[in-house]
This record gives sequence, C-alpha cells and structure tokens, in this order.
Amino acid sequence: MDEFDINEEVNGYIDAATLSILEHGRYWNGGITSTAAARLKKALLEEGFKVEIYEVAPDWEHVFFILNDQNSYESIEIIAEKRAKLNLEGKAYLPI
Repeated sequence: MDEFDINEEVNGYIDAATLSILEHGRYWNGGITSTAAARLKKALLEEGFKVEIYEVAPDWEHVFFILNDQNSYESIEIIAEKRAKLNLEGKAYLPI
C-alpha cells in the first residue's frame, strides 16, 4: 500500500471515528491496517481528541478511545471479549 492509499484509507475512517468517539468515547475498527491506524490516531489528535489506540485480542481489533473512568484498558478488554463472542455467534450488532 502506498502513501496515497494509506491517506485515502484514513480519510475514509475519520468521520465514523469522530462520530463514534463523540457519542461513545471510543471507535472500533477491525479492518484498518496498523500503519493507517497510527495515522488515524494522529488525525484524531489533530482534531483535538486525546485518544489512545489499543489493538486488542481476541479478534485484534483496533480501538481508539479517550482514556477515562468509563474507558480503561480493562473495560476495553471486556468489551472486546463480548464483541468476539457475538461475532462468532453471527450477531450483526457488536457493542461499541
């Protein structure tokens, strides 16, 4: 993937990430590359969001989140476990 493709990928995620972080304090993305994830974090920081990024097991999704009382690394891991279980069951809705 070249520089242009990575920037296009990030641009495709920025609106969804911004809306999810504003509403839920976090944004999950299981399909973003690690390089694009780092760039998305940088873009979100430039937008004024003090986000952390965590690639969390068991499905190794990237989650961008504002670290606070509701969003700790431990709470993110619990949500990731629930998401993985529901995903295996074929559920369409995964908790944010």
